[in-house]
Formats: sequence, C-alpha cells, structure tokens
Amino acid sequence: MKKYEEALILQKQVLEIRKKYQGPQSKDIITSLDNIASNLYDSGEYEEAIQYYEEELSLMEILEPENKARQATTLNNIAWSNLFNVGKLDEALEMTKVTHWK
Repeated sequence: MKKYEEALILQKQVLEIRKKYQGPQSKDIITSLDNIASNLYDSGEYEEAIQYYEEELSLMEILEPENKARQATTLNNIAWSNLFNVGKLDEALEMTKVTHWK
C-alpha cells in the first residue's frame, strides 16, 4: 500500500471521528476535508478530490462566511488544480473568475 493510500485511510477515519464527536458542522471538519481532498489530488484521484473540496467549500460558507480568502483558495483548488485535470475547462474558468473579487 502506498503512503498516500495509508494516509487517506487515516484521514477518513479522523473525519468520521470529528463528525461523530463534534457534529457535522465543525471548523475541524473543514480541515479534514481539505486534507483528504489534497491527498486525493496528489494521488491523481481528481474527481473524488473535487467532491471533498466542494463539501469543504459548502461548510466554509456556513461556518466562515466572512473568510473570503480561504473560500477563494478552495475555489482555486477546485478550478485550477482539479477541473483542469478532468477536462472541465469552462467550469474552471467560471470558478477562477469568482475568486478574483474586488
């Protein structure tokens, strides 16, 4: 088993523990979702990474609505890193436009 796979198993366990003991809406869950998404991206699992990044973004919009910089980072992760790798260039471009607010 590769190190990414071993780490992913542990990261998913941490996520489930956090959800169980902290509830489904915790800032720690945002961190877990980001860790899992980043690991999936690094191991070439782009579409699954997108799902975790999108869940992370949804939770951020609820728990940290004022933290636009962090939301923009996650949108960039979805747009530049992941959507380009799965060929959804139009979606990537739209998300990139959103991250460059004034």
